[in-house]
Amino acid sequence: MVKILEFTSHQDQMPFDVVDDVQQYMKNDPMFYRKVYYPTMCKMQDELKSQNNAKDLIGPMVELATKGYVECYKINKLPEDLLTTEDYDDIINRIYEDEIEALRKGDY
Repeated sequence: MVKILEFTSHQDQMPFDVVDDVQQYMKNDPMFYRKVYYPTMCKMQDELKSQNNAKDLIGPMVELATKGYVECYKINKLPEDLLTTEDYDDIINRIYEDEIEALRKGDY
């Protein structure tokens, strides 16, 4: 006898770090980078110059990236189920930390 749990519990666990993978997708997918990532960084730079909270702009970008990532790599999950709230916050914080110096310098 086989329980349904035996089928579902193993599929929920991804064999790689999804947070790293989604973050790499955002920077390495040429279309996503050109159409979403770079323009978002430009907007963040403008917000920083205006002394506004630029970090708020990253969330919508991560949502778009998650959708694109699921489509691109044919992940068998809904985009909203791919990342936990902690994963989502982790990506936002990583991007902010990775980009803040370039944004302050005006590199975008």
